[in-house]
Amino acid sequence: MALAVAYIFMSSRLFSSASSLVIAIVVALLTLRVIQLEWKTATAEKSRKFRRAELDTRFETLNRSLRAEMTRLSESTRVAMPNNVAPVAISSAVAHEPSAGIVIGRTAASVPESTVRQSVLFELLGQGGRGNALPKIAGVLSPRLRRALEGLYDVTELSPSFAREQIARIGAGMVVIDQKAFESGPWYGADSATGTLLFAELSSTIEAATSAGNPVWFIATDSVPSPYTNEFRKRSTGVFGFESTDVTWTEGLSVRFVNAVDEYVAGEKK
Repeated sequence: MALAVAYIFMSSRLFSSASSLVIAIVVALLTLRVIQLEWKTATAEKSRKFRRAELDTRFETLNRSLRAEMTRLSESTRVAMPNNVAPVAISSAVAHEPSAGIVIGRTAASVPESTVRQSVLFELLGQGGRGNALPKIAGVLSPRLRRALEGLYDVTELSPSFAREQIARIGAGMVVIDQKAFESGPWYGADSATGTLLFAELSSTIEAATSAGNPVWFIATDSVPSPYTNEFRKRSTGVFGFESTDVTWTEGLSVRFVNAVDEYVAGEKK
């Protein structure tokens, strides 16, 4: 403003009063605009510095909170085993390893599963064997085969997610895998490309059962061997159906069992 006033005084002697006044106003406005821009620039810089410091503080607080929460979750999610878990279920935290050799096909998609997880799930769902005098069978069964065996055996149907645990807990004498059960029910698709997880679990269940001394019988209802059940048949103790032999089926099997399965297969063959 002082410059503007001085300019007006000096210019009054050189120019007319009207022209001097206009020039003085223009100079004053320009000066005010410069001052305003400098003030806005200084204010914006202060705001940016304040905002940056605030964001840094919030980030550090959030980072500390996140680390604390991750620590808390890692401690709280440790699985507490039930008091009545059988020793066989907790003796190993690694699933049964497949047999040595080159793994190809759907077997390559198998993911090792902790047997501890199956034990906990088994307990939570309140599963258990039935205490009666009949010999025990565990199996993946179609409704028709289950009805044929129920009068002869104490039958337990294996369920996905804890099939191995069921066999270990109930002490099944043998395991029966019915090919017809893959067409519906909880094991639907275990013999197809879309049922890779079911295929992997059932394959490892069969191998674990045979390794533990439980014979596993595969009930084939196809007229010819199916390529989708090759792994199941190969891992089983024997196959009943198009490949069955008298020698295989005389190993610890009752005549009533053989007759019941014979009748069932005859009615279900495609």
